[in-house]
Amino acid sequence: MLQKLEYSLARIIDKLLPGAAVKPIRDTWRQWRGNPELTVARQLCDRSRLALDIGANSGCFTHDLARYSAGCEAFEPNPILVSLLEESCQGQAVRIHCCALSDRQQQTELVIPTFEGNDYLALATIEP
Repeated sequence: MLQKLEYSLARIIDKLLPGAAVKPIRDTWRQWRGNPELTVARQLCDRSRLALDIGANSGCFTHDLARYSAGCEAFEPNPILVSLLEESCQGQAVRIHCCALSDRQQQTELVIPTFEGNDYLALATIEP
């Protein structure tokens, strides 16, 4: 129930605020709620090397990877999320690539699941 409420609040915030304003709110929420993956990511970073964020989504890891590494190369195939990343990563050592990564070079379609009129961007896939 709490998870559903958290998701509903996140959707409302996403719709009401511009992309660049949403990132600090999400970061604060995750710090309050806790995100153990971010702690591990910080410990694995090396300030003398670039970090890769594959499937960068809205940039949850991108910002910390850029902060604790020499920079970050973020790969995200969804143009909607790429726009949000571009807004929120201004002034940071982040290069954003609007593409999916695979073991093959080919054109494919990005499928974004929809349920009851809501797009679930985080569940997008290039898999058939």
